[in-house]
Amino acid sequence: MTKSYYQYWGKTPNANPGESDFHLLVYHCLDVGAVGELYLRKRPGFLTDLSVLLEIDEEAAIKLLVFFLILHDLGKFTNAFQRLIGVFTYQEESRKSYNAQEFRHDRLGFYFWQKQKRKITAKICGINIAEVKSRDLAKASDILGLIAEAVFGHHGKPINTESVDYLKDYLTDADEQAVDAFIDDLFDLFAPQLSFEYLLRAEAKQRAKQASWYIAGWAVVMDWLGSDASFFKYKTTIMPLQEYWRRSQGVALRILTERDFVNEFEVVPFEGVLQTFGFEPTPLQKWAESVVIDNSPQMFILEDLTGAGKTEAALTLVHRLMQAGAAQGFYFGLPTMATSNAMFTRVSEHYLKILNTTSLRKPSIVLAHSAKQLSDKFKEAILNSSYIDSDYERQDTTASAQCNAWLADSNRKALLAPVGVGTIDQALLAVLPRRHQSVRLFGLLGKVLVIDEVHAADAYMFELLDSLLQLHFHAGGSVVLLTATLAIHQRQRLINSWLKSIQKSPVFVENYSFPLATKVAVKSSNVSDGSYLPLVDETPISARSQKQFEVNFLHDEEQIIHKIVDSVQEGKSVVWVRNSVDDAVFAYEQLALALMHYKDLKIILFHSRFVLKDRQMIEAQVLERLGKCSSDNRKNTVVIATQVFQESLDVDVDVMISDLCPIDDLIQRAGRLHRHVRNKAGVYCRDLVEDERGLAQLWVYAPRWSDEPSPDWLIAKHRNTELVYKSPARLWLGQKVLRELGVVRLPDHARLLIESVYSESALSNIPESFKHKELEYTGQVVAAEAVAQSSALDWKNYAYSYRSNTSWYEDDVEISTRLSEIRYSQVILLKNNSEDDLSFWYSRESDNPQLSILKMPERKEVAELYELPAHLNPVWEKIQQQYKHLKFVRPWLVRENQPYGYDATKGVYKCG
Repeated sequence: MTKSYYQYWGKTPNANPGESDFHLLVYHCLDVGAVGELYLRKRPGFLTDLSVLLEIDEEAAIKLLVFFLILHDLGKFTNAFQRLIGVFTYQEESRKSYNAQEFRHDRLGFYFWQKQKRKITAKICGINIAEVKSRDLAKASDILGLIAEAVFGHHGKPINTESVDYLKDYLTDADEQAVDAFIDDLFDLFAPQLSFEYLLRAEAKQRAKQASWYIAGWAVVMDWLGSDASFFKYKTTIMPLQEYWRRSQGVALRILTERDFVNEFEVVPFEGVLQTFGFEPTPLQKWAESVVIDNSPQMFILEDLTGAGKTEAALTLVHRLMQAGAAQGFYFGLPTMATSNAMFTRVSEHYLKILNTTSLRKPSIVLAHSAKQLSDKFKEAILNSSYIDSDYERQDTTASAQCNAWLADSNRKALLAPVGVGTIDQALLAVLPRRHQSVRLFGLLGKVLVIDEVHAADAYMFELLDSLLQLHFHAGGSVVLLTATLAIHQRQRLINSWLKSIQKSPVFVENYSFPLATKVAVKSSNVSDGSYLPLVDETPISARSQKQFEVNFLHDEEQIIHKIVDSVQEGKSVVWVRNSVDDAVFAYEQLALALMHYKDLKIILFHSRFVLKDRQMIEAQVLERLGKCSSDNRKNTVVIATQVFQESLDVDVDVMISDLCPIDDLIQRAGRLHRHVRNKAGVYCRDLVEDERGLAQLWVYAPRWSDEPSPDWLIAKHRNTELVYKSPARLWLGQKVLRELGVVRLPDHARLLIESVYSESALSNIPESFKHKELEYTGQVVAAEAVAQSSALDWKNYAYSYRSNTSWYEDDVEISTRLSEIRYSQVILLKNNSEDDLSFWYSRESDNPQLSILKMPERKEVAELYELPAHLNPVWEKIQQQYKHLKFVRPWLVRENQPYGYDATKGVYKCG
């Protein structure tokens, strides 16, 4: 007699399937289970991590996890769901019809768990229900319920487990009988076993809670793979579960191989920096190639100036950690898309020296940020595949860097690749309540997390990073943090964040040296209680080179214009870095008038309020004129820029002017001053011992100095600077130490500069006139940290559960990983093809809307920009339907008589 559970469909491509145009539900469940089992067996690192978290034998872990994974779609064994498509005829119908707006089949699955949990727990533990205390059975089943809840959340969000009894109205007695029979037969097939005594242990629940976050991500990805009808062909022919299971296992191997999940990669033996990179190591790199490394979780903080080789030192540590068995991959997180693109190019040219394979298929490297599809280097890496959802161009599969197309088609999958480069936001989303958060967390498990420019994190980001570091360490992960300007208290906080799950009292660090390399590890303190002791090793590093520059101050914009004109006449390249876009545009317009008679002069405006296409073109111009290999065209170049200049470009200027800004930002900006060693003609000469351009000079546009400044010392003439940086006291402290030094020598003065502004003693001695504003600023920092704490998931106290945060959001809803008083909207520039049609600002070059997108502050005066003529609203709605990711993007049809305009030279500018 045919089992009743064969009378349920699980997958179908459309609403009116043909006779065989659907897939039996039990087969789909086994497909997902087969992929999950093979993944565990082929990815021993992940299996080991889960086994350690759960503290159970690996084979027992496989049987237990696969059993629960197969149950992921129990909620489809309901009459209400089955009647969505009339494949089968039923003698009895449920009282209510399926309503996905109110609940989904994943929540219906939890209803079945509630009904079956006592029986399932008893069978797994091999006990007789009548012979154990009800309280103990309930405790054991609640722990297994954490795993069940994780797999029921296989659509990327935890399910609501409250008040599920009313869901009885959506199923029939026959449904419950089918589920009961299916579970019985699964036990015959898999026989999962777990000690009842284990489940009653005090720490078992906490271990299951922590493991559930990774099990959830694993379940999502296995369901994606097991649902691929191009591999798992729809089948309606009835056969024993065991026979179908054997067939499904063969298909599982094919899809895991095709999707680059189980390909065997070997770590290339590390032989040294010289052999790996082809050049003599810097002092920092020498430390990285010789520091003791083992297979335990380790943290490294590398503090050194720009140009000291921190990237290569980080890759060296990653290589050695992977060779030691401490990781199976790595993710390189950076502050911006521009820095991510640049780093992707560098890492993609190197990662195959870390990972090697004997097969034709190479390890995947993925770029992860919202505009990654515009990176030519990334598109070159994408393998030919017929399963990609995006319009990537097909490339030769013999390219030096490769990326599986399935992994490349969305950011939520990006962290699943063995090697990833992208914005730090993509990693921080692993601790925020957004759909597919668990996939990102699953992707980070077993990887070295490398974060560049960690000093750039604000209070909000630091709080999220605090949670991510704790969680990563808790799962056995290692981290490498890179910085040029980190305060001692920030270094101490990062160390304590990473150690917080094992260290109740804080670790104190006091080493004042710079450059500095810090290694943090742990060792067992007492085998009996399982506690650990932190081991913090701070090693002073010799400087690779010395850099010095004289600091002078200018106090009005007319002086600056004269300085720029004089520098141009001397044949020097000049950059003026401003603190706001409005100030940059104003300065550009003033300079254009002052320098209008210089025929060969190129004045470039560079800020964040350009559409992506124009920003890319401007970056290319700046690199051509000021990059390492620039020469004759340098002398005819003036750049007016904002903070974007200091974030990403490897450029070198002869004269730098900067608005007064925080001292760490000023050091970053000064890093572009005489960055490359040049002769008198401005030609880069690698072998020159000393730059022939003379002593570099940094000109700072600042208020006139006062030992006893008034409360409006900064805002009186530098309004936008105070609006951006909030704390006049810290800018005053920065100007004070620069005045005292006169000539800055790096790295000798690096620590002095930072601690003179950010140390507790410095901030306790600010002028009385600034104390009120400093108190306001400190309050804003505390508020930002509180917002981050409330936004982040409470993974310490909860399992993967809707209770881990007050709200969970969809994947297409913006959950910011950065906090700002000024909210920004994504805006797409549009133009009229005709009176009744719209097109993207850059539509001839590409149909990719990302080229025409920028960010605008949400201000009252810009709100009217987004009001389209009424007859064009349907046209915009049609565009949004075609490009789903434009759902939350505002349209700006650029036309006359608007408060703001746009052009490729100035970007967004005020009219009138």
